[in-house]
Amino acid sequence: MTQYKGTLQGNRDEVSRLGTYKSGLQASVAGLNISVRLDLQHINGKDIVSVYLADRSPGFDSTERLYARLTEGELVFPGQQPQTR
Repeated sequence: MTQYKGTLQGNRDEVSRLGTYKSGLQASVAGLNISVRLDLQHINGKDIVSVYLADRSPGFDSTERLYARLTEGELVFPGQQPQTR
């Protein structure tokens, strides 16, 4: 059953993709030197959104998790693990 839907619009027609509890949904948007990745996952009965920022400058390649948010509104910051209830 579909749990997630993602859409993308560029200089062509809009496209969409569906994700399930099992597959999740991953998307990325990138420029020449920087990119953002968004992951939606279903873990322990909760929907979790993780946002990653990546620096792709010449000679430098790093990815940093900005945050994850649980559906109940609990924010989980880098270095923390989501609380299970």
